[in-house]
Amino acid sequence: MVIHYKNDTLPISVVFRNNYNEPFPINKVWSPKEPIPQSEQAQFPTLKENLDLYIDFVADSPEAFDPTATIKIQTSVFDDQNEQKELIFPLKTSFSASQVVYSFQPNTEYPWRMGLYLFEIEYKSQKYVSGFYIKPLHMELEQITGIHSYLDNKIERIIYDFISNNSSLLNQNDDNATALWYMDYAKLVQENYEMLSYALETISKRPSSKIVGTHQVQPVSMKQNAKSIRWSMSSKGLKEKAKAPGQSAFYNYTKVEESNTLDNQWIKNILLNWNKDLKRVSNLLKSHVLVVKADIQKEIDKQQELETKIISLKGRRNVSKSLIYDLDTKIRISKESQEKHMLTLNLLDERTSAVYSINSRVNHILSSSFLSTVPRGKKKPVLKRHAYRTVQDLYEQTLLVEREKGDKKQHTKLIKPTWRIYEYFCLLKVIDIMQKVGYDLVDGIPYNFMLLYHKNEIPESIRFTLENSESVLHIWYDYQLSLSPKEAQEKGDSLFSPMGKNRPDIRIDAFRKGENGELLFRDAVVLDAKFRKFSSLYTDEYLTKVQTQLYSYSGFQCCSPSVAPEGSRRVEKVICLYPSTKETEPTLERYNLHYIKLFPSLSDNESIVGEFELYELLKSWIGNLAKEKAEA
Repeated sequence: MVIHYKNDTLPISVVFRNNYNEPFPINKVWSPKEPIPQSEQAQFPTLKENLDLYIDFVADSPEAFDPTATIKIQTSVFDDQNEQKELIFPLKTSFSASQVVYSFQPNTEYPWRMGLYLFEIEYKSQKYVSGFYIKPLHMELEQITGIHSYLDNKIERIIYDFISNNSSLLNQNDDNATALWYMDYAKLVQENYEMLSYALETISKRPSSKIVGTHQVQPVSMKQNAKSIRWSMSSKGLKEKAKAPGQSAFYNYTKVEESNTLDNQWIKNILLNWNKDLKRVSNLLKSHVLVVKADIQKEIDKQQELETKIISLKGRRNVSKSLIYDLDTKIRISKESQEKHMLTLNLLDERTSAVYSINSRVNHILSSSFLSTVPRGKKKPVLKRHAYRTVQDLYEQTLLVEREKGDKKQHTKLIKPTWRIYEYFCLLKVIDIMQKVGYDLVDGIPYNFMLLYHKNEIPESIRFTLENSESVLHIWYDYQLSLSPKEAQEKGDSLFSPMGKNRPDIRIDAFRKGENGELLFRDAVVLDAKFRKFSSLYTDEYLTKVQTQLYSYSGFQCCSPSVAPEGSRRVEKVICLYPSTKETEPTLERYNLHYIKLFPSLSDNESIVGEFELYELLKSWIGNLAKEKAEA
């Protein structure tokens, strides 16, 4: 397979293959020093998200083989130092065995998000670049764009993960910068800390100055002029001479060095403005630190509680293995979360320290140096001294960061995995529907906005509360049920499950309002958002893993005051939401499991396929609750 480079061809082949052995050959490459035209980028192969990926990087002949040749493939994975990882593969001599780029394994991360990625070929001491697109399975790009727009209108930038990084080759076709601008601001200050400190110190010790002529009263006669003579004859001069009888006083003309220059006036104006900005950024960083510390402490408390529980169970007989496994899993997840938060905290501490130190230096030079007597300047002069230009240039860079609410050169913005975005879409659609049914959102996103602002995600186990005059709904997102009624009651939950499958994506608990204001549990609806094709969710021939998971949700048990009849189901409905590009038959019911296609329509960008069916299903369920209330 021929690879074209300008007017030449390279005697090597690059072919990507998915797990269906479908080939995606690379036909053209460019120099890293030249931009790739948009028209050429449009011809890059498109690979589907989450499919296994292999590569054939092969010399076309034995003579063309270069043992040092490599291909470096860009990913969206970053290490602990926020450096972007690359996948590197050597050149092979034959197509006999493809090299594995990605193969699904439990607890492994797919190395790309939706977008455009580049790879670099180094062959015979020359470098070449080309690229490929990653696009989601099961949905068209227009549908995903519709979901992105919907989510961004609900919670700004919730579809993104932000990675602090200096440079990135990836392009996700979005020029908006990160809203965490104060992190970019602090990083800019941190990276230029030494240069900025030196510039401020230089200005303080060796300021810009000018020589001016002035008159001074001195006991020795020196240079005199007409003004000196007039002074000696004036009442002011005579009074000065009378102060010390026997001593002379002369009004000499002399030249002195003074700091009241246009440069110093302007630099004072800059530092006064910068001082306010630094204080603001420092306060935002401190607020972020408090949020992260609270998250760490929460995870530490959770881990200690789980470890104590395991210790208490070790001496008991007949303890369920699933219970121990569940506790061990929770401890592992808690430790991983702590490590992630600690990395964030260390980064915040470093940047907070840098901003605080520069802020202190600016305060000092304004209050305790020559600048304290210099008036503030309004007119920008041409700065000739290097230290002055350094301060001005860095200040102007920080203004750009703040004005644009983030510098994309400071942060890399990654679109979240499509399956996660689809979960968010389904969750917020369910909340929308319940509001249309007649409920008001009284606790949830509006009340946790600062939390979402700092975390840039909808936290797991978050609860949204909706209410009307007769009943209350609790909508849980990604919440793992307790294994015992005691643990559930301690957490303020109404349901528990001794089964292993106890973490649905969305759960709606319905409560009737009692006479004394207490909430009486009625029943629940469980929804799972599955970003998969329908054939992997359901088949008439055998029970799939997803069906087993969905059926297990029906076994949730109640441990709170309830108005449900004895022996009735605690989970009234189990609904599986899934995407597709086909709009026919959006609803399917099989043995009390409801399968509903939920996705933006291709024919009408503002229409959501399956939304009406989901609305009718949830409205019918809530209608029964209202009817029972009236009959009671």
